[in-house]
Amino acid sequence: MGHNGQSAWAFTAGGNNLVDYTKLELNPENRNQYNTAVGWQDFKTKRESIYTSATDTGIIVDVKQSDYGVIVDEDSTALTATAINWVGYQTRLNDALSHAFELSQINSYEQFRSVVTNVGAIDANYMYTDINGNIGYQLASPVVRREGDNLNLTHSYLTGVIEYQFYPEDSLAHSINPEKGWLASSNNIPEWNSMYDGFYFADRIISINELLNSKDKFSTSDMYTFQFDNKNRYLQMIQNLIIETLNNIDSIEIASSYASYDFSFDTSSHFAALTIVYLNKFKEFTFSDNMGELNQEVPAKWIEHLAQVDSAGWFDDRNTENVTESMLDISSRAMRSALEITKGKNWGDMHTLTMEHPMAVIPVVGSLLGLSTETEARGGAPGTLNASFYSKISDSSYTSVAGASMRLVVDFNDPDAATIVLPAGNSGNPMSDHFMDFYELWKTNGRWNVPLSKDKVYAKAVSTLTLIPEEER
Repeated sequence: MGHNGQSAWAFTAGGNNLVDYTKLELNPENRNQYNTAVGWQDFKTKRESIYTSATDTGIIVDVKQSDYGVIVDEDSTALTATAINWVGYQTRLNDALSHAFELSQINSYEQFRSVVTNVGAIDANYMYTDINGNIGYQLASPVVRREGDNLNLTHSYLTGVIEYQFYPEDSLAHSINPEKGWLASSNNIPEWNSMYDGFYFADRIISINELLNSKDKFSTSDMYTFQFDNKNRYLQMIQNLIIETLNNIDSIEIASSYASYDFSFDTSSHFAALTIVYLNKFKEFTFSDNMGELNQEVPAKWIEHLAQVDSAGWFDDRNTENVTESMLDISSRAMRSALEITKGKNWGDMHTLTMEHPMAVIPVVGSLLGLSTETEARGGAPGTLNASFYSKISDSSYTSVAGASMRLVVDFNDPDAATIVLPAGNSGNPMSDHFMDFYELWKTNGRWNVPLSKDKVYAKAVSTLTLIPEEER
């Protein structure tokens, strides 16, 4: 992300919980009031104008504000309102900006930590290195002290204005020159501390940990292989449950084969398709009787807490009388459905990608200018290093909507051998020769050399664009 000749830094998403939703009780006699520990209080109203190309005057919106944040939803039947509050409202923007500019001046890990922990409510894992060979990590966003076991669900505060208390900066997750010799994030938190309330996933970090612990030294070819890895080691935690479930429904041969499944999400894998559909059905059959369509909003990491879900009674289906379903009952119901849906299908039959320019949706224009690729089978999943985040179209159809935005490998022993590839092309202009020119390389794990030294850059240049200030023309 940046360097100053002495130090370098980069960041990815952290997973910290920076938002609180508060459910407020409305006054049935005056819906412009909400209940607090000191009685009914009036909402403050601020009029906002939202301008669009469709109107010259703007759309007028009256925004209600409470001591717990801005009102984003009201239920006139239940007489409740939902307020949203961002942690950043209690941080000083000026301080955050000044510290952000100080990044360019850092020359030590200690200075790096001091700067990035004061750049405001930005949910980020920062990585650090310097010319002395030090490597470091810092969870940069403020971490709120919340009472009790916050499950990141809507909760009620009726005891006073939200006033955040933060964990001290020195206590936030960090690391410098770890004994294992490396640091990685893969959009997961590198160093875990259970006191933090948030949305910390540990899926891709499991894979990179296994791969980086596999030997002492690695080549650039190893890095290419890592970046295109389709194995979802995170989901191995449910392998025993799936085998037990298959045996329970008398699918003995499938259970035997599944025991040797390595959780590769290649396009040719049938078990990858079965696993994803099973997990979706397992979640649906567990939560839909209580939550309806909202079951789709249950985070994927719920499978880490099956024992707690079981003890809380979620597996019992409210729609059946005189029967108390167990986890295995619901799992078996999900597996029967998944086996039927995925019969004769592999992951690539169900999981596809169409690379599209934003204007591809315009009739005629999209096809005439070739603004999209053909729909193709796509490997990977959210938990693989070759990540593919998908949108579920139906039980048997998933469209990849996000993945690796850049694959970059730099060997600091030979910086001019650095390689890079983007998912589409180096130009967003459909008339350019460089529109979609990286797509074939990206989807096949190909690479393009991008030297870093000035002489090598100019030597490889095909054309040069010179920008001249207007006053010099």
